Amino acid sequence: MYLTRLYPSPNKYTENTGEAFTFGSECTIVLPDCLTDGEVKNIADLFSRFTFTASRANIVRGSGLTALVGGYPDAEAPDAGEYYTVHSDKRGAVVSAVSKKALIEGISMLMQLIIPRSLDIGSEEFAITPVDLADQPSIKVRMIHLCVFPESKMSTLNKAVAMTGFLGFTHVILEFWGMLRYDVNPSLSWDNAFTKTEMRSLVKLAQDWGMEVIPMINHLGHAAQSRVSMGRHTVLNQNPRMQLLFEPDGWTWCTTSSTARKLLSDVRSELMELCGDGEYFHLGFDEAYSIATCPNCRKHEPYKLLAEYINYLSDDLAKYGRRGIIWHDELISCDDFSPEERKNMVANGQSHNTHPALDLIDHRVVIADWQYNYGTDANPSTEYFIKKGFDVLCCPWDNPANVKALCNSTRNTGAFGIMMTTWDHLPAFISRMPRFADYMHSEQPAPFLPISETAAILRKVYPEAIQTFEESGWRRCEVDD
Repeated sequence: MYLTRLYPSPNKYTENTGEAFTFGSECTIVLPDCLTDGEVKNIADLFSRFTFTASRANIVRGSGLTALVGGYPDAEAPDAGEYYTVHSDKRGAVVSAVSKKALIEGISMLMQLIIPRSLDIGSEEFAITPVDLADQPSIKVRMIHLCVFPESKMSTLNKAVAMTGFLGFTHVILEFWGMLRYDVNPSLSWDNAFTKTEMRSLVKLAQDWGMEVIPMINHLGHAAQSRVSMGRHTVLNQNPRMQLLFEPDGWTWCTTSSTARKLLSDVRSELMELCGDGEYFHLGFDEAYSIATCPNCRKHEPYKLLAEYINYLSDDLAKYGRRGIIWHDELISCDDFSPEERKNMVANGQSHNTHPALDLIDHRVVIADWQYNYGTDANPSTEYFIKKGFDVLCCPWDNPANVKALCNSTRNTGAFGIMMTTWDHLPAFISRMPRFADYMHSEQPAPFLPISETAAILRKVYPEAIQTFEESGWRRCEVDD
């Protein structure tokens, strides 16, 4: 390998003695027909960047779930219990996998075995490290939640998606904070919002890495599509006559409003069309500070109102073959846990009388348990939801101790998967992505990951040539304003 280690750390790795496979300004790569044209192009571009633009991939189409480099013969599928395998010797290299997604991850690992020997024009030479490598991520479902804010740059979003694809994430959740122009209502977006045409390029990038794009719009709290600390409201600052879609403070959608339900149904349709086929839709539901406060909603018990609304949405999504994902906090009460357990717990149900809804809601719903204060492997809320019969996603933020703890909690409890959240910290998160990928990938992550190598990886996975100061790295400036 060229860097000091591989990203993310594979389960089994043996560097062999013997002659390495070498190639020059062109190399034949056989890729199976199961890969889309976009996935193939992404691999060819990745090969070019990992050879510092000094070699070109000559792509030949094959079959099965195997990728071949050089003159390597066909290989069998990985042994039981292995996600993908990589073998390389003087003949070339072969990647075998159990699925298309696993194959893409195995190819990403193979790229890291390329060592440049000469980059001079006319005498290009590269070698592939002779290895036997096998991998099996310890967490099957590996999601990341990305927010598109008015300040978000498309280049930053592209970097994040490319890095997550390279590091083996399985799903990307896109939440638009007033930054997508919907057909159904112009007031749902700010003037500088992205068009669907612009955003489709980001969706396609994720899909070309073999990831599912999960659409999201918050169906309860965060209805302002702006951070509460900033005091803005995407809709009401532009069209106050739409007030009755919301509770009086504007922060929460009015769940008894048929007009609000129809609008959100139309938004779901637009988002599903934009993001393509998939199994999930993130419905939000966190921090619903003002649930059941308008004259109509306050006639109902908040937990009954919440349960009916969630079940209505779950039934509707089922028509499209999708499951809803909802944040956990309105569904539990601190009173259900011991003083020690609830010490660092996020729970809002006791404040709004919404926690009894948990026993009334559809078990097709996936609960996203965001506990940002946990720094140990014990996670009582996740165990609580699992015992209630739900699939649970553990959701850390950007504190390394929190990420490591919730990845371990996912493994220890047998939770459904992990969802990394980034919120307004995305640039800093990109610099830590390899470290976080190791935490979710392996029970024994690498002890140290140099940030300089993160930068080296970013230069190779970012889908555009980085030639300007503004586009390079993960922050837009060298100093704070």
